[in-house]
Amino acid sequence: MGWPGWWGDRSLPVVIHPEFWNRRRLVLPGREPWELPTTSRSALIDVGFDVLEGRQPSFLLDGRLLVTGEIDRTSGFEPGFPFQQAWLDDGWRPDPLVLDDQAIIINVRERGLVVMTGCGHAGIINTLRYARRLTGVERIHAVIGGFHLNGPLYEALIPATCDALEELAPEVLVPSHCTGWRATHRLAARFPEAFVPSSVGTRIDLRAPESEATATLSVFTDKEIEYLRSQKLGRLATVNGAGELHVVPVGFSYDEADDTIVIGGPTLRRTRKYRDAVQRRVVAFVVDDVPPPWQPRRIEIRGDAHAADEGGRMIHPDFPPDCIRITARKILSWGIEGPRQRMDPSERRARVVGQPTA
Repeated sequence: MGWPGWWGDRSLPVVIHPEFWNRRRLVLPGREPWELPTTSRSALIDVGFDVLEGRQPSFLLDGRLLVTGEIDRTSGFEPGFPFQQAWLDDGWRPDPLVLDDQAIIINVRERGLVVMTGCGHAGIINTLRYARRLTGVERIHAVIGGFHLNGPLYEALIPATCDALEELAPEVLVPSHCTGWRATHRLAARFPEAFVPSSVGTRIDLRAPESEATATLSVFTDKEIEYLRSQKLGRLATVNGAGELHVVPVGFSYDEADDTIVIGGPTLRRTRKYRDAVQRRVVAFVVDDVPPPWQPRRIEIRGDAHAADEGGRMIHPDFPPDCIRITARKILSWGIEGPRQRMDPSERRARVVGQPTA
């Protein structure tokens, strides 16, 4: 099963070009042809993937992420993969274009396009120019992924690629894997302000600049934030598809960067709470204590949960980085704002986020 078995969501979309399924082989000078492994469509479906096949651009994540589909070849100097052949009809045929090579695009507000490639067989310049043409956005903020400039054939393209990148003017360059050492070195020298070295574990944070609209106050009061930061343990309530409740103690942290509650743990992804939270998304979270002599305090947060791949180490440095993040939709608290709130039920705070309080 691998990771699809424990991920929980049994209908993850996989966007695939029809030629992805072709049998292919490499025919390198002086070597025997080497047939590449192929992927089984039925195997992907059997483990729960929702295979979405097409040649045209498509969207994921509610329209936030654009998949390019087939990429136009316009640079005039990027050859694709001339050593490749595909089994078509009844024999092996040249297949240099690798038409199933796609990229993903995100438009970051006031920054521009973030383009992420795989191996970049279509050519990094072809890909970037197509991204601009597809979106109508001229500004390229970041390019991340393979530039396909490794080996004697492609290293000859490095100067032309650098010249074209200078014209496209991306503000962040993160070349990886098949870019090759020589091309990576040249890119670092040519674009020292934009170049970002990457390796396993590198985190790249690309976000829109804060505006007056986004730099708003937290949905929590200052006292509530102070209380959350003083505590280490809370209780998370989730519900599964059968309507069965599950309540467990969890380590947590408050992240002021996005005003969320972060839930983590040493084996988080293998837990029922993780599966329930990711699948059903609706959760409740409670933090409470009773300082002496008798001063009960509590904050209850009802909201939306989503999986995130960063934040777990905010709770404990030995935890994995993946986590559950909770965005508050309703907050109930008492005993946190001061003595009067502890004694007078009318002073207890209960509010729906986004609605004015009396």
